Amino acid sequence: MITYDIEEDRSRRAIAKILKNHGIRVQYSVFECFITERQYDSLRKALQKHIGPRDSIRYYPLCSWCREEVILHGPGVLADDEGFVLI
Repeated sequence: MITYDIEEDRSRRAIAKILKNHGIRVQYSVFECFITERQYDSLRKALQKHIGPRDSIRYYPLCSWCREEVILHGPGVLADDEGFVLI
């Protein structure tokens, strides 16, 4: 799971655009990404270029067991993919 809190609109839009190419938006500033280790490293480098001193991006890796235990209330579906999981 990747979450962010970005002050500047331009940077926030750039980060959202990058994340949309790597995952699924599940809330306004929360993305589920199913990516390899190499993609993860590349993604982090790309995102770091757009953050300011007061901005934050958080990366929460979840194991496959944790993914199976996710409970969803409300609309939406749980994304499914193989490989390295960063939700």
